[in-house]
Amino acid sequence: PIPSCALAVSDERPGLSRWRCSRSAKHSRCVSKTLHFRIEKHQNIYFPIPSNDSSNTDSSNLNRSPKIVEVSGECLKTALQRNHSLFDKDGDQHYDLISALHKSIRGSDVNAALYWLGRMLEGGEKPLYIARRLIRASSEDIGLADPQALVQATTAYQACHMLGMPECNVILAQAVAYLALAPKSIAVYQAYKSVQQCIETERCPPVPIHSEMHQHNL
Repeated sequence: PIPSCALAVSDERPGLSRWRCSRSAKHSRCVSKTLHFRIEKHQNIYFPIPSNDSSNTDSSNLNRSPKIVEVSGECLKTALQRNHSLFDKDGDQHYDLISALHKSIRGSDVNAALYWLGRMLEGGEKPLYIARRLIRASSEDIGLADPQALVQATTAYQACHMLGMPECNVILAQAVAYLALAPKSIAVYQAYKSVQQCIETERCPPVPIHSEMHQHNL
């Protein structure tokens, strides 16, 4: 576990590469024993420690030599007590959480749906991505049972586009709650799936003459 802590401190990702943190083996063992998650968890701990020094966050300092920051026991204690949101928006969890949100809406579990929404938003997910998925869910899982669901989801997307985070969080929460509480119907979804299957497996007949745009002179 200790090499993972060292890697988290020396990672070259933007933000961390500007700092060099000095910490004792005792403190490394403390972090390793307390946190047995992934390396990203350690990075979330180490990064806020130097960033608390506002004098070193000016953009003019970015090209200067890295400053040595002593990570004390008190700093570690404060950092370990913080609630760090675990969300890998570039990995599998990106899809796992949106799937959990969609299934919670489908199951009419409004509390779970709001929770998964919060996990994504507070972890840095793009609100427009979530809003697009809500538009799909409004038609796939609710459909004709409540046509206003599509209106709610589309309006939420437009509002998120205008406001952005963090102001649009309550807008997405409203849309999620509406979709979760709305009656459900997958009739349209199933009907179109049947159409797709028919096109893939059967020979496509020509358009009947009476349905063509131009009438033939027979």
